[in-house]
Amino acid sequence: MRANLLPAAFSELEPFADQWAVMGMDARARARDDSTMEEKKALYAAMSDVAEAVLDRVGAKPLADLDAPEQRLMAMLLSYGHVSLTLDGRENQEIEHAACRREMVLTRVSRALPMEVMLAQDTA
Repeated sequence: MRANLLPAAFSELEPFADQWAVMGMDARARARDDSTMEEKKALYAAMSDVAEAVLDRVGAKPLADLDAPEQRLMAMLLSYGHVSLTLDGRENQEIEHAACRREMVLTRVSRALPMEVMLAQDTA
């Protein structure tokens, strides 16, 4: 039996953690692209119920103080943001947008840093 990936208070999100608690903007975009519309809707529904509590939990301390389960919880919140773009009346455009995301090359990502970099910067 594997250990829980998320804080115990958010155990209802565990079924989504393997797919959506991924670090980095590119990994979240890949998870979005590789998921079905049903998977996106399921994450959206589950996170919508607890997003405010998740934000309160991860926003209550500096990034450097988040433990691994809290980092994954934050990553899921960021994935929720990616998925919400899909479900905000644009479901029929998702296939076209996925193709564009695969071709997009980011040349500057001053704000979209991997969690590890954000954590390192927060302690500096």
